[in-house]
Amino acid sequence: MKRRFFIQTVSLGSSGFALGAAVPFLGSNDSLGKKVVFEPNLLMSLGEDGIVRFKYTRHEMGQGSFTGLAMIFAEELGADWEKIQVSQADYDEKYGNRLYGNTGGSGTVRRMWEPLRELAATARTMLISAAAEKMNVPTEECFANNGLVIHKPSKQRVPFGELASLASHQEVPKTVTFRDVADYNIIGTPKKNLNQDKILDGKLQYSMDVVVDNMVYACIVRAPIMGLDVISFNAEEVKNIEGVVDVLQVSNRLKEVDESDTKTSMRNGVAVIAKDTWTAFEAAEKLQVEWTDSPLENGNMESIENDLAMAKGNSATYTIFETGDVVDEFKNTTSTFSRTYRNPFQAHALMEPMCATADYKKDRCEVWSSTQHPNRILQRTGKVVDRPISFFLLHNLPCGGSFGRRFYDDFITEAVVLSKMLKRPVKVVWNRKDEIATSGYHALQEEEHTVSLGENGKILGWRLREYMSAQTEELQWAFPFQIYYNTQRLQEVVQVPFRLPIMAWRSVQAHPHALGLESFVDELAKYLGKDPLDYRLELLENQIEFPKSFGEKRFEVNFNSVKEILVPRAIRVYKELSRLRNQYVTSNGENTLGFAGHSFGPTFAGQMAEISLENNKLQVHKITCVVDCGLVINPQLAANQIEGSIIWGLSALYYNNITLKEGKVEQQNFHDYKVLRIDKSPEVEVIFLKNEDAPSGIGEPGVPPVAPAILNAICNATGKRIRKLPIIGIDNLELA
Repeated sequence: MKRRFFIQTVSLGSSGFALGAAVPFLGSNDSLGKKVVFEPNLLMSLGEDGIVRFKYTRHEMGQGSFTGLAMIFAEELGADWEKIQVSQADYDEKYGNRLYGNTGGSGTVRRMWEPLRELAATARTMLISAAAEKMNVPTEECFANNGLVIHKPSKQRVPFGELASLASHQEVPKTVTFRDVADYNIIGTPKKNLNQDKILDGKLQYSMDVVVDNMVYACIVRAPIMGLDVISFNAEEVKNIEGVVDVLQVSNRLKEVDESDTKTSMRNGVAVIAKDTWTAFEAAEKLQVEWTDSPLENGNMESIENDLAMAKGNSATYTIFETGDVVDEFKNTTSTFSRTYRNPFQAHALMEPMCATADYKKDRCEVWSSTQHPNRILQRTGKVVDRPISFFLLHNLPCGGSFGRRFYDDFITEAVVLSKMLKRPVKVVWNRKDEIATSGYHALQEEEHTVSLGENGKILGWRLREYMSAQTEELQWAFPFQIYYNTQRLQEVVQVPFRLPIMAWRSVQAHPHALGLESFVDELAKYLGKDPLDYRLELLENQIEFPKSFGEKRFEVNFNSVKEILVPRAIRVYKELSRLRNQYVTSNGENTLGFAGHSFGPTFAGQMAEISLENNKLQVHKITCVVDCGLVINPQLAANQIEGSIIWGLSALYYNNITLKEGKVEQQNFHDYKVLRIDKSPEVEVIFLKNEDAPSGIGEPGVPPVAPAILNAICNATGKRIRKLPIIGIDNLELA
């Protein structure tokens, strides 16, 4: 490597740009007859054809970031959008966590915004330098736009493709400037999803489509209760079925590895290996497995109710944060207001169940699957087979929905373990029953809000107790943000005995927290004789100074972000909802409105639900969602995400409920774990408030306000309050 190229590579990793993002430039290979390309970083290459090839390093699961990230890069580069080609990058540690981190928490665009702009601006600066050299003009007189470098005074222009070789030899700039928002012509426009045509004609490859030479198919009968072991099974009988290759027992962990970690590990079970998926499924139905006993075998919903009742008298497992002395405040006041709200266990109900293919060999294990967190998954899978992350080559494929489920390793670990045992490629396919009945779930949770009230209804103290049926380590998901701040506030978690494995679920703890908080604020406003929407603005606009931070280290909250970002955004959203309410005219004068809002990350979303009730039959006519999420990259795809979030939230409100009988999940499929159908889907309008701050995420913020907005509307229409999800029986609500 020439000295200049060495300096270029090192400088890009040490000047504030993405570490490890530079590679040796290929321009020096001209004499070898190779095609000249400009490859200034790991994500981009430019050929003489003028095509900018961009590598996508996250997980596309329908949210549209495959398109959105390419738009950010193309905009900052000054590229021609019609000459952008995007491909999915295999997972590789060379990218580092900054470029190939997890896809979740509505953070893909938020976390990639700065790195992508830094890399693209660096490449743009080098292209401009090359063009200035080629035209023999000063660089400061040139700019890049629409795939061209243009000299302002003379109007000369050079296409990117003609600059590929020369750009490869430019020095890497130590600093770069970003394009002004006023000059954007890609960001903020409704670009079509780049995968859309492939989806429509069936050419987009999902995990289920993978075929590898000499591959076999596996269906696993998993322990119906986490932690059960296999005692016996009728292996020989099942092996005699035509098309069955083998029947194998699989263990959830090597004994010396994380035996106590049941959150993400594969369950114990018996795998049927067959020549095709259908045979594996059919043969698995004939498996008769005897399992060890479990202390949860008598677990049912009544016992969970008892657990919750007993937990009410327990001290906190964790104090999320505390200011002032709320307990003392309650002792000294005679006026308190308290309500409790319940969210059940909920499944992910993916359109495409989990699937993974693995080919385990002596020196490398190749994996084809869909994962939101490849680094963590390969770490966990690697522990099971005693191999480092570098041993794996993961082809991270798009998926038909995830909602947090593909954050976890179990289905990938199963494929790797079976491939190692069989010494051939194995595809593990889950069916719908597997995904609903033997998976991981959103935690069952109760939120108990209590306030002490002073003169004129002033809130003197606010206590929130959260009762969660989850593994201890999952309590970090307790939602720490509260935009309605007061000086004396206590938030604590009380752990309820563990029943089911808990996994991230779309909007995670913001969903139950919004259910409790936004229902409670509505109820408190009515109790005080105030308009609920006006009361929210009153609470937000009349807050005293926030502390800098407080709470245990794992729950520490930076209140600068709450004060400077979330509260102003919440005020803007609620003022817009107030404006919409003031101009709202119902079609028949009988419909009722309800309001709620909540944050997810720096994004704040508020909703106005329009409903009607006739003979206790609920109809949601329209939901208007106002969102403040910073700069909107692609309005079309962003609106799609909010619309999808609302449909998700409605399913949770109406139907989603995982129940137990003798320790086992009762639900099996969509007939008893329902999702929203088109005839129950309301009209949805999405309004993005203008904001040129950095984009702050839109994949999940639309979920939390849905349930409380509709429950508040129901209360406005009937005077009756529902405090428990799901409401079930929407055609005959129980409003006693």
